[in-house]
Amino acid sequence: MPVPDICGMRDPRSKYATSDNFNTFDSIKKKLSFNKMYKGKKIGLLIPAYNEAENIGAVLQAVPGYIDHIVVIDDGSRDNTSEIARKNGARVFSHKTNKGVGATFKTGVSIMLKTDVDIMVNMDADGQF
Repeated sequence: MPVPDICGMRDPRSKYATSDNFNTFDSIKKKLSFNKMYKGKKIGLLIPAYNEAENIGAVLQAVPGYIDHIVVIDDGSRDNTSEIARKNGARVFSHKTNKGVGATFKTGVSIMLKTDVDIMVNMDADGQF
């Protein structure tokens, strides 16, 4: 059954998806690859981050090996959060300006919906949640 409108976005596998909503679906899906799996399920980890250069490296190094895909949404950080996240294996998508945790989470969910993960997990960039 297709997933209906979620946070203003539609599941790209849905018959209701439009090219206007997902004109970058193919490019994002090609960029993201999965190969690890846990109990036959592909797991994506979403980490919203804002000025977390001090913490993001250690957090990413502690991610279990069975996580298939790690996405960091840099919410307009002024430090080198994005660079550290990339160096530690995350795919990084950035807001040009700080939009807040809600908008950052929405961006991350819309990216995860464009992939073929079975399970999405959200975690703070400081490892607390």
